Amino acid sequence: MKTIVLITCVAPKQHSKSAAKQMYTGELFDRLMAYAGSLKPDKTFILSGKYGLLHLDDIIEYYDINLNECSEKELKEWSDRVLQKLMQECDIQRDKFIFLTNKTYRKYLVRQIKHVEIPFYIK
Repeated sequence: MKTIVLITCVAPKQHSKSAAKQMYTGELFDRLMAYAGSLKPDKTFILSGKYGLLHLDDIIEYYDINLNECSEKELKEWSDRVLQKLMQECDIQRDKFIFLTNKTYRKYLVRQIKHVEIPFYIK
């Protein structure tokens, strides 16, 4: 069993192309990244409203999309895309997934993943 951490994206962002781990700014994101690192996971990903599942070093452009403002249909479609990518990277039946996200970002994902941990809640 591997440990996989999924971190939510946040609104404060760089306005230039950069690696995902550097795109998101602000105290919340910094704390989530520090906490994720302290867990010594096998893999860490960022869940992006625009890009879906991101590796920390993926190069992305600035965007302004918030899943909290999407319709349920859009959220389900986004979740399906993320789940498909997760299944290429991980074993959703055997690995442990730690969600450092709000309810919206994990709503349809946790239903498909066997081992889920939510250490704290984010509004």
